[in-house]
Amino acid sequence: VVEFPETVEGTVDCSNPACITNTSEPVTAKFKVVNESPIQLRCLYCDRITEEKELIEQFSE
Repeated sequence: VVEFPETVEGTVDCSNPACITNTSEPVTAKFKVVNESPIQLRCLYCDRITEEKELIEQFSE
């Protein structure tokens, strides 16, 4: 069983291409864990929910 912290910072990219964390600004992505199974992360900057499938794709590239 994997337990997640309340927030995740700097490990995952936001799935919103318009998010400030995906621009040339020096801002690190930060997320709140909204669901652990399946994992869902909410970006603290743009509120976009990143789903488990998107996270798997990021780590398998």
